[in-house]
Amino acid sequence: MRTLIEHRRLRDTSRAGLGLWALVCLFQPLASRAEEPRRIEFPYVHASDLRGILNIFHAFKRACLEQPVSEGLAERILPADYRIVSIGTYVLGNPSAPMTGTRFLSRTGDEEKDRAGGYPLIQLTLPSDKTPDGRCQVTWNRKWDYPPDDLPRIMLSMAGTLNAQISYRLEAILTSVPEDSFLAGENYGVFGEWVTWCWEDQPCAFTVNFVLDKDDGIYMTVTRNTWSLGQTPQ
Repeated sequence: MRTLIEHRRLRDTSRAGLGLWALVCLFQPLASRAEEPRRIEFPYVHASDLRGILNIFHAFKRACLEQPVSEGLAERILPADYRIVSIGTYVLGNPSAPMTGTRFLSRTGDEEKDRAGGYPLIQLTLPSDKTPDGRCQVTWNRKWDYPPDDLPRIMLSMAGTLNAQISYRLEAILTSVPEDSFLAGENYGVFGEWVTWCWEDQPCAFTVNFVLDKDDGIYMTVTRNTWSLGQTPQ
């Protein structure tokens, strides 16, 4: 006869298997094989509203979900008018810094200038023993393009609809605990853990960190996790 602990383990295992099976059934028609990397194109202006958010989702799909990070990927997906710079050049401002395992796809080649211009940044880190698929992240920081009187309405709309936009645009399922309520405020912060299908018909986990500040503007990062479902996070 099974003990109570064994019954609970069996129950939890069954639930986990059922949840993964449901995920596979839901997303299987959307899965696709790895394709030849495609150049990132931003379909909208980089405005501090939904258009800018959709640009980030588009860049994240192209850079992080359609293939793992590999040597030469940065050159193949580089957006028009962007350049590839090393971490030493981008962060420390050293133009002669050697190219290491991390590449920044930058509009200006300078961290402060990218922030001032409100341009998205794509960061690619080559695979290692701990991160066999590499690391991929898209970051966006932009001041407001709207007068202060319009910000309460715009910020509330963006924060309140973000999770729905992620689910629809990235065909993703929220795996972290959702907020119990949503209230209007002067500043907003939204963080979520998600899963969607990526290359080779495998599920990829990713996180979204989204901050709206009435004084500082928008800060957003979308990061593909360095671990897959069923693995222990690094």
